[in-house]
Amino acid sequence: MARATGPILIVDDEPKIRKVLRQMLEDLGYRCLEARNARQMLERVGDSMPQAVLLDIQMPGLDGRQALRLLKQRSPATPVIMITAYPEYGPAQEWAGLGASDYIVKPFTLERLKESLEKTIGDRRGNGEQRKTT
Repeated sequence: MARATGPILIVDDEPKIRKVLRQMLEDLGYRCLEARNARQMLERVGDSMPQAVLLDIQMPGLDGRQALRLLKQRSPATPVIMITAYPEYGPAQEWAGLGASDYIVKPFTLERLKESLEKTIGDRRGNGEQRKTT
């Protein structure tokens, strides 16, 4: 099930997590890009126009909360799925209020990742929303 649109951008400071997520996404037919931190994420968003971003919450430097705010300033229509190993690190309502499309907790299954992406990307297509960058 290959995707014709942009890649999924994986943002996590842990190389092993990025590798596992890439393998999961490629198994689902998505193209992937990776970023090891928020600054690299912002560069990649400007260059690649991802169809969605998987953003780790707990990162050194700019954390997920700060990264989400910056991403939404730069590219408000880009859907973001927050990922964390610490479910207490921010209620889902807070992330939604900052512009996140969904929130998933590690460890998660391939099925949960697929469900989140399809809901997020499907919601965008269903609303006819166009990507905007500034």
